[in-house]
Amino acid sequence: MRTYYVILLFFQLWTANAELISLLTGTAVALSAGAFWGFRDRLRCHLYECCHEPDVGFNHHNIANMLFGQHLVKDVVVNAIKAHWHNENPKKPLVLSFHGYTGSGKNYVAEIIANNTFKQGLRSNFIQHIVATNDFPDKNKIEEYKTELRNRILTTAQKCHRSIFIFDETDKLPEQLLGAIKPFLDYYSKISGVDFRRSIFILLSNKGGGKIAEITLKQYENGYPREQLRLESFERDLMNFSFNEKGGLQMSELISNHLIDHFIPFLPLQREHVKSCVGAYLRKRGRADLVSNVEFVEKVLNSLQYFPESSKAFSSSGCKRVDAKTDLELAKIRPCIYSIKMAPKMKKSKKSKKEESMINFVEEEVTGDVDEGDFEEEPEDVVESSDEDEPPKKKKKVIKKEVKQELELTDEKLQELLEKYEASKSAATKTKDDFKHLPKSQRGKALKKALRKDKRARQEERSKIRDELGESAPQKEVPKTIESMREYDATMVDEQDDEVEHDEANDEFAPYFNRETTPKVMITMTPKAKITTFKFCFELQKCIPNSEIFTRKNVLLKTIIEQAKEREFTDLLVVHEDRKKPNGIIFCHLPEGPTAYFKINSLTFTQDLKKFGESTAHFPEVILNNFNTRLGHNIARMLACLFPHDPKFTGRRVVTFHNQRDYIFFRHHRYEFKKEGTKAALLELGPRFTLRLKWLQKGTFDAKWGEFEWVLKRHEMETSRRRFFL
Repeated sequence: MRTYYVILLFFQLWTANAELISLLTGTAVALSAGAFWGFRDRLRCHLYECCHEPDVGFNHHNIANMLFGQHLVKDVVVNAIKAHWHNENPKKPLVLSFHGYTGSGKNYVAEIIANNTFKQGLRSNFIQHIVATNDFPDKNKIEEYKTELRNRILTTAQKCHRSIFIFDETDKLPEQLLGAIKPFLDYYSKISGVDFRRSIFILLSNKGGGKIAEITLKQYENGYPREQLRLESFERDLMNFSFNEKGGLQMSELISNHLIDHFIPFLPLQREHVKSCVGAYLRKRGRADLVSNVEFVEKVLNSLQYFPESSKAFSSSGCKRVDAKTDLELAKIRPCIYSIKMAPKMKKSKKSKKEESMINFVEEEVTGDVDEGDFEEEPEDVVESSDEDEPPKKKKKVIKKEVKQELELTDEKLQELLEKYEASKSAATKTKDDFKHLPKSQRGKALKKALRKDKRARQEERSKIRDELGESAPQKEVPKTIESMREYDATMVDEQDDEVEHDEANDEFAPYFNRETTPKVMITMTPKAKITTFKFCFELQKCIPNSEIFTRKNVLLKTIIEQAKEREFTDLLVVHEDRKKPNGIIFCHLPEGPTAYFKINSLTFTQDLKKFGESTAHFPEVILNNFNTRLGHNIARMLACLFPHDPKFTGRRVVTFHNQRDYIFFRHHRYEFKKEGTKAALLELGPRFTLRLKWLQKGTFDAKWGEFEWVLKRHEMETSRRRFFL
């Protein structure tokens, strides 16, 4: 009997445990499925475009900081869009009508709204940008245009309930054409099954520009600031002008039925506002040094036209022609000669100890006469003449860059200075015993601090002695580093090697260096790649011009190579990943190879850099440094083939591949001039990573029959720390 109860009790316990395990397993599966579904949407929206909640804050920041002289626009547009997007149940779409002369910023504001609403900006599938003179040129086809316009709006709104419709040159639209969109702007919950109430319609027109200029000019002549003007001063006049004058809104039901929410005036820009536009464009071009150059900015401003003739208070074209006029003046400036110097050793950064021997600085090579700004005059008492008949001496000019006066040294003085110089090399003899008065826990720190101070003092002393010695100073010793003590390798290339020059003139990269081909790069990844790998591919596309990304499915790499050849790609990059992160990359030069595989180390994306800038579409300058062997030359030439010839120096972009101890450091910078005639500052554009060559194969990639030219076998080949292969 007892046995029965024991078995029954055990069966009940086992059943309860089984139900608990099933419950936990089901919960875990449900949570995992939910997390995967949420992540799936995030991944899809990261790679493709989604109809998501717009970034109102960023929109406000751009309008507030990049639009000049339009206080009404900053006030009305930002708040109207913010209120519409935050309204969970609006009664109708938001309809804005922008009015003003050309160049006042109407299209620019519409573009800001588009760029901050959807990922693709004006190219988005959820935005319709309609230009009157291009889309509806024939006024005799009004009925046909009405049908086409309705279909375009309905098709776009079906894709996204937050669609934006921009009508440019509304004043040039055929009359009554906008009547076709009246139902979409009215107080209806749905039209043909589509809800338009969260959409935005923006109408751009030059109508009323004269009245806006008249009111603004009157305010200017009366001595009142334009910021005191209010929307009420313009809105009624703009409504009447649009309704009564010839154009797309003439006698339109959109106005008579009060379906346009806000008539927004864009005021004509004064000279100070155009000056701000010039400064913004110079910063965008990387020439912030010219913003404070009054002479240059005035040349640009004087090349524009102003009205009225009496006061020339406002720019006739606003900021529309600023870019072209600024580029014209930039082209007139005599180009300076710059050299990017590679230092053998730099101070170790706190971020990474591997960042030695990177770009030290960009320094101007002074040619011709020295600028007056490089000199300062000596005091008056230095130049006074003691003889009245003697003509006054010209004031000497002393270069600020510390020109050292040569001193005549006697043999005794020279010997004394040399002994001091040698004595200053000896290290300090301080130990922890010199700090017995401190607690034991503080002695080590105090000793290090004292040694650093002593070392700095000895360096300053040696520097002063070298200045006194002048040309007699002993040569500086080459620091003993792994690079300076590198073992000689028979494969190292001399500057003038006939054999190497002959081989390189006939290798696979010769067509590129002979300018017979233009680089066109395909970037792809491993099948089922994760989001981090896609992100790295987009970063590479930002650095390499004429590159395209293709999502790889279950397609063999040899098939991809053949497809790339058919599409006339010159290079193929395949990014590999491990543990959901990029860990390797294959470089395949087309059509005949070779193929190289690199390991990726120390990858830092642009957004993770402490300070970074925005990349531009200009072709970059390419620096390949410290590739000294035959293998290194081949790798450097392969990397060079990714970039077009003739870099656009106006963009000031620099891509650097720096080899150090067989690790290739990749950096992407833009150099900017803080002050004219001085050194340039480097702004990193990202990404940042390091490559390690693993193997090099002849021809295109072939995993089975490919012939390897070089393979890294660490334990067999790395017999010495001072031997390198690149």
